Amino acid sequence: MATITLTKKNAGTSDWRPLEGGTITVDDGRAARVVVADAARRPYVDRRVQPGRAVRFKARGTAGVHKVTAVDAEGYEMASALFTLRPETTIRCARGRLDEAVHRGAALHRRRPAL
Repeated sequence: MATITLTKKNAGTSDWRPLEGGTITVDDGRAARVVVADAARRPYVDRRVQPGRAVRFKARGTAGVHKVTAVDAEGYEMASALFTLRPETTIRCARGRLDEAVHRGAALHRRRPAL
């Protein structure tokens, strides 16, 4: 059975950020290609693979659970792995009404009881 190994640039987090670099390694010599599809199941990586050699890629596409698939020469799935692409959005303003609103919103969020 084939095994896919995913390695990401920032090993300190389990989620991937948009455009974060990583590598895919497949250990089975029968694997011909690796395909990465976003959360909408649109493929954005489709590359040839050699056993034990890393394929570099950048996570992108629709946020959510992405699927990495190793396929053989006939296109049959040999192995798959999942990872989560989670964008992080921040709003910053050093002065003015936007800065005040952001701080008020953050304070309200901290005080809200957990459900």
